[in-house]
Amino acid sequence: MKKVLSLSLALLLLLALIAACAPSEPEVVKETVVVEVEKEVEKIVTQEVETEVEVVVTATPEPTPSERPQMTFWMNYNFQEAVNVLVKSQVQEWAKANNVDVDILIAPDTDLHTKWAAGIEAPETLPDVSTIFYQWMPKFYAAGLMLDVSDAFEASNSLAGGFFPAAYEVATIDGKQYGVPYIGSVTPAYWRTDKLEAAGLSEPPATYAEMKDWCEKVNEPGKFWCYGLGLGGYSDNEVQMRNLLWSYGAKVTDEDGKTIAINSPETLEVLNWLKEMNEMGSFPPDMLVADDAGNNKYYQTGVAGAVVNTGSILAWMRDNDEELLNNTVLGPSPGGPAGTHAGGGFGAVLGAFNSTEHPELAKSLIEWFTHPDRAWARAEAVSFGNLPTHVDAAKDPVWEDPYLKPFIEQIQYAHPACYPGPATVACAEVQSQLVLTRMAQRVIDGSQTPEESMAQAEEEIIKIYEDNP
Repeated sequence: MKKVLSLSLALLLLLALIAACAPSEPEVVKETVVVEVEKEVEKIVTQEVETEVEVVVTATPEPTPSERPQMTFWMNYNFQEAVNVLVKSQVQEWAKANNVDVDILIAPDTDLHTKWAAGIEAPETLPDVSTIFYQWMPKFYAAGLMLDVSDAFEASNSLAGGFFPAAYEVATIDGKQYGVPYIGSVTPAYWRTDKLEAAGLSEPPATYAEMKDWCEKVNEPGKFWCYGLGLGGYSDNEVQMRNLLWSYGAKVTDEDGKTIAINSPETLEVLNWLKEMNEMGSFPPDMLVADDAGNNKYYQTGVAGAVVNTGSILAWMRDNDEELLNNTVLGPSPGGPAGTHAGGGFGAVLGAFNSTEHPELAKSLIEWFTHPDRAWARAEAVSFGNLPTHVDAAKDPVWEDPYLKPFIEQIQYAHPACYPGPATVACAEVQSQLVLTRMAQRVIDGSQTPEESMAQAEEEIIKIYEDNP
């Protein structure tokens, strides 16, 4: 009996040890124990243990906010809030799909210029992905801060007939792409049809000289001004100065991008046109301090007969003032002796900085955001006052609308800011310092003659090019 009891205790101990070694839940263990017992001496002859383990695999837990990649995205503010909302939504959609936290900043142009300037000195303050205006591209490139995004460019360029040719020029430096076009923007002219009819015109003036003749007939001192030109902003005024200068054959440099050419009879002709228009009372009295929204305000409040602007005014009229819309005709911006030329087109790209900790994610976001479907959605959100970026988009029947047709047609006249030369740091600095705008301001306020102001602009440009060889 004592032997039986000893055997029982040993067996229990053995089973306890086996149980202690068994995997924890959710694993399942099966044991098979075979025991042979002799009559006189009870002993374990053989022991066979079979173990079957069931492993339960669970999905990888979603990263907590502190574990997910953290990125920043900068975009310039659009006067049509629907576009700002859509930009946020598109970025957030990408972020959710990629388990990324993205801090989105949508800010006025002037704020971005300040932040970009600070970023050149302190690259760690730059975002992962940002809109980059054309004049800033060569600055960032020269500072060695740009991330090569040629693969994202090619991915988007392979769709919907590829980018418009002007888009390639804006994005490319030394044969590589450091940004991808995400929106087109041109500036056709808006004209009040009642003021055209009052001057006996059935269609808008085709040239700046014809515009001046029209202005003499419709200006009303202190009440109504023919041309809502604003020279107190940062972007619109530089575009409109280039429209004027190029259309008269004037330019900052020759095609080599080095020979300074601003001091010319063509530039003088433009400055004299501005002087004479101002003396006729053609510009609103606050035009020297009017910001980039100034021309919108002039036209939308009915105090100007014509403005050159993007599609933001068209979108506003469609939402807010059907009467003014019906009293408006759009066409190409006026031309001059050298034909019709316009700034804009693709004045900004979406790029990334090489300070990013997530270069592949940055390129993924750029490719997502610049997809032709999403570019079309952003253009649609502003009633196509901003343009899609791909060739096939120009074939859509939407451009048969007489209000929209001038926008897609204006692309053929558009040039980047350094035209006719290549993009350089010096050229970008001329635009950033508003040299052309200030040249016009000095003539308008009477502080200098056209000749004096042109000579000062030439001195400033020469110094900029000497400082940025």
